[in-house]
Amino acid sequence: MKKIILLLPLVMTGLLMFGQEQFSVESETEKTNELGAGIGMSYIKNEGLWAPGFHLHYGKSIDKKQRISIGAGLEFLLDEHVHTSVVLALGYNITPCLYLGYGVGIDPAIIFDGDNKFKFDQHLELAYEFDLDFIHLGPMIEYGLSKEDQHYMLGVHGGFTF
Repeated sequence: MKKIILLLPLVMTGLLMFGQEQFSVESETEKTNELGAGIGMSYIKNEGLWAPGFHLHYGKSIDKKQRISIGAGLEFLLDEHVHTSVVLALGYNITPCLYLGYGVGIDPAIIFDGDNKFKFDQHLELAYEFDLDFIHLGPMIEYGLSKEDQHYMLGVHGGFTF
């Protein structure tokens, strides 16, 4: 697992250099909404196992260059007991192809613990997107952290803009 995590920045850098040559930096369209999904395998650290995971999200650009977005999403890790999170997300397009997202979420099934405190989690996602007009698709890596556990997801992110 450590080798994969160490190699991913090199792979992403190569993809970034390719993307900068292939696409212009300025947005050429007025598409400000995105509906996306990610699917992959997640390593759940405290449980020591791999499990399928996926997320769905909606984002809306909030700046003229369409680099910053806000939105909401749902994430699911499907092991023996399903891990679920409802997330408020902030996204930043580092380049037209490289996306960085951060989100804060809560578990909708167990909103309060024994002390009546919210159970928060955080998510950080890095995705490289090959843009095919209004559809984009590419590799992603995600890190999730909560008080109880953490997970790493490797997978594919896709979506469409409108």
